[in-house]
Amino acid sequence: MVADTLAPPTETDVIDLDDSDGARGSWAKGPWSWALAALGLVISALAMWLAFGSVDISGVGSAIASAEGWMLGLGIVLILCSYPLLALRWRVVASHMEPPPPRTMLEFLLIGTAVNNSLPLRLGELVRGAALARETRKPIMESLGTVIVDRLADVVFFSVALWATLWIVPTPGWVDYVAYSGLALAVLGIGALALATFYLRRRPKLGRRVGKVRHQVNLLILGFRSVRSVRSLAAIGALTAAAWGLWVAGGLVIAESVGAGVSIGGMLFVAGIVGLGSALPSAPGFVGTYHWLLASGLTLQGVGAEEALSAALLVHAAWFFPTTIVGIALALRRGLTLIGVRDLAAEARMGTT
Repeated sequence: MVADTLAPPTETDVIDLDDSDGARGSWAKGPWSWALAALGLVISALAMWLAFGSVDISGVGSAIASAEGWMLGLGIVLILCSYPLLALRWRVVASHMEPPPPRTMLEFLLIGTAVNNSLPLRLGELVRGAALARETRKPIMESLGTVIVDRLADVVFFSVALWATLWIVPTPGWVDYVAYSGLALAVLGIGALALATFYLRRRPKLGRRVGKVRHQVNLLILGFRSVRSVRSLAAIGALTAAAWGLWVAGGLVIAESVGAGVSIGGMLFVAGIVGLGSALPSAPGFVGTYHWLLASGLTLQGVGAEEALSAALLVHAAWFFPTTIVGIALALRRGLTLIGVRDLAAEARMGTT
């Protein structure tokens, strides 16, 4: 087995930041990091202008104020119920690492989501990967490999959802661009995993008698090991469909509560463009891009602009505020302040260099 021949993690694989002061503050160094963060802010500002610039704000407020309370509450519960399923999926992806119980995986997922909602550059993905590596005492790169597989499952689902529903909605050119970009990303990701699986089978001994870069690549590939099992792939697919199925159901109920109801296929279409479009750089919490994409997906189906934006604001708030509040509370319970989050992100970045 691969796990039996992998050299034990060394001090360069599992980093203790208490003994690595050089890592502190390095999570966002370099002009590219700041340029990407600035680009995200620009894209979010443009999306906000597109979403809010041509609607009657008072009409949006009226639609939100008149939302059916019980439907809104049900929609929030349905959307939030997707997170335990996503945590279970990540645990399946990381099953070869002897991961912690589902509750702990959910905590790491929510902490990562809260970081994504609060800080730029999607640092929450690095933070949850580093947290899993610390918990399991496995190499950081291997843990980040599980995050890549976890996110690729989302890309595949959103791409399938969008292509399966394109015929429902008259689509402008930008939707076709999102669809083709998502398909290309999904195909490239699946191809990369297939090559990694082939590599694991052909070269099972991944010890340290190789260069540093190759060693780190080897560790990253070890994070893909779950894709070698048909049973694991089936579980990942089922949990992905179930989790995002709950989001679709919650989105349907919330949209209906403000008079923006669409069909199940229509909300799958919305999920596809929101999920794939959210890959663009943006402000923390996908602010702006999320609202414009979701509102646009609804207006393309004949929903009024004010009702569509009201639904977008409510669906975003349904997960943004609860996951941010709970994630921050969980981080503080684990002794993670902003400095601690910075250190976890730095730890993950050091593990990739």
